[in-house]
Amino acid sequence: HATGPRATLAFGTLARTGGATPSYDTATGGCAATYCHGSTLNHGGSNQAPLWTGGPSQAACGTCHGAPPPEPHVQSVNCGGCHEGYTASSVNLTQHVNGSVEITAMACNSCHGNAQNAAPPLGTLGETLTTQRAVGAHQAHLAGGTLSGPIACGECHLVPTALNHRDGAVQLAWGPLATAGGATAAWDPAALTCASYCHGQFAGGNALNAPAWTVVNGTQAACGTCHGAPPPPPHGTNTSCGSCHDGYTQTSVNLATHVNGTVEARASPHPAGWADRSQHGTQVNLGGLSPCRTCHGDLGPTTSCGTCHATAGSASWDTSCTFCHGSTATGSQNPPVDIRGASSTANVSVGAHESHATTTIATALSCAQCHPARTASVLADAAHVDGNGIAEVAFGTLAKTGGAPATYTRVSGTSATCASTYCHGKFSGGVNSGNGATMGWTSTTQVTCTSCHGSPPSTGRHSKHSGSSFGCYNCHNSVVSSSNGVVDKTLHVNGVDDVKFGGTYNSRTVSGTWNATSRSCSSLSCHGSESW
Repeated sequence: HATGPRATLAFGTLARTGGATPSYDTATGGCAATYCHGSTLNHGGSNQAPLWTGGPSQAACGTCHGAPPPEPHVQSVNCGGCHEGYTASSVNLTQHVNGSVEITAMACNSCHGNAQNAAPPLGTLGETLTTQRAVGAHQAHLAGGTLSGPIACGECHLVPTALNHRDGAVQLAWGPLATAGGATAAWDPAALTCASYCHGQFAGGNALNAPAWTVVNGTQAACGTCHGAPPPPPHGTNTSCGSCHDGYTQTSVNLATHVNGTVEARASPHPAGWADRSQHGTQVNLGGLSPCRTCHGDLGPTTSCGTCHATAGSASWDTSCTFCHGSTATGSQNPPVDIRGASSTANVSVGAHESHATTTIATALSCAQCHPARTASVLADAAHVDGNGIAEVAFGTLAKTGGAPATYTRVSGTSATCASTYCHGKFSGGVNSGNGATMGWTSTTQVTCTSCHGSPPSTGRHSKHSGSSFGCYNCHNSVVSSSNGVVDKTLHVNGVDDVKFGGTYNSRTVSGTWNATSRSCSSLSCHGSESW
C-alpha cells in the first residue's frame, strides 16, 4: 500500500450508514457527508464536516446533531430519559456512533417531568421556570399541597396511551373533578388562566375565580380564594369551620375530603325531627335566635331561615305575629296558642289573652296596650325572641289613663297579676277606693260591672240617682242599655266618662246637656241644672 505520497481513503460501513456518501477534501483536509458526523441524521449539528486537523473542539456534543436535536425530536436536555447512560454532556460509549438509534423503554417523564412524576418542572423545550407556560403550576397540582391532595394528570389532559402523541399542541381534556357539579372548565391560552370546579365553580364558590397558571407563589391558593371564608349565604357566618367539617379550621383543611367534588359536612347536630315546629320552632322561641346564628349566621329572608320558611309557605315569618303564637287560621295574634303550642288558660303564656282580645264590654285591646309594640322583623328586635321565653309587659296609654301606675307581676309560669290599671278601676269611683282591682291573669272568673266600679259608683251624686226607677242608662245612654248591657263598646273602658242623657224616669223622657269641664248638668227634664 505504500505506493504514493498520500494514504488511500476508502470509507467503511459505519461511515456509509444510512446511505451516506462520505468524501475527503485533500486540499482542505475536510471530511464530509459521513454518518459518523451526522450527515444522515437530519438532526442538526454545528459542524458535520470537521477538519482533520481541527482539534477536539470539533467533537463536542452538538456538533454532529443538535443538543437536543431539532423537532420533531423532543426538546428536552434530559438525554438519559430516552437514551440509557447518557446525559446532556456525556454518552454511553457502548452505544454511541454505532449505526443505530439506541432508545430505551420510554415513559412520560422521558420527554417532560422528572424522575418523581411526569409533570414538568422540565418542559419538552427544556423549560424549568414556573413563570414559563410549559412548567407553571404543574408540580403544585401533581404533588398537592396544604389545600389539596395530588391532582391526576387526567383532570386537565387527555392522557396518551402511546408515545407518538407529540404534535406541538397541548391536549386539554377536563376530568370529572374539574367539571364536578356541572362546572364549565376552561383554559385561556392568552391570559394563561383556568377556571374549574377546583377553583370555585360550585355553589357558594367564587365562580369567576381564574387563577394565573404561571403565578406560583402561594397567593392564589389561600383559604378564601376559591370560596369565602366562610362562604356567602345561605352558608352561615360561623368561622369555626370544624363545627361542621371534620378536620378543618379557618385556615387549614382535611386533605382527605377537600377538593373532592363533594361537600363533606358533618350530620346535623340537631335531633331527629328537628324541622317540626314542636322541636325546631319551640326551641327557637324559648332559646332565642342567638344560638341559631352561631352556625347559620344571618337568618334573613334570603338566607338560612328565610329560604327554608319561604319554601314552606311562610316567607314573612319574621314579621308575622301568628307564626309563633296566636292563630294563622283566624289571624288572631294573641294566644290561645302560645309559643310552646300550649292552649291552657292556666298558663301565664295564655291566661286571659282571649278575654281581652274578644271582650264584649269594650273594644278589643291591641297588643300594644300591654306589650312593647312589635312592628319590625324579629331578627332586628333584640328584645323579641330574646331567649327567655317570657313576654315583656309594658302598659300602654289606656292602662295608665289619669296617671294610673299600672303594674304587672309574674310570679311563675302559672301565676301573674295586673294591678293599679285604669282598665280595672284605677279611677275616681273605681273599686278599692279608686285604687282599682288586682286581677289574676290566669283567673277564669268573669268580670262584672262591680269588678271595676260600684253599681253605682260612690263618687259624686251617683248614690243619689240610684234607685228602682233611675238607671245607669239615663245618664250613660250611649254606653249602656236599660238592662245595663253595653250598647257601644267603643265608649266603655276608653279612658273617658261618656255622658249622654236618655231613656225615661218616672214616665218622663230624660234629656239635657252635660258640661264635662264644670261637671254640671243643665236643662234636665228631671231637675233642671245641677252641679254633679
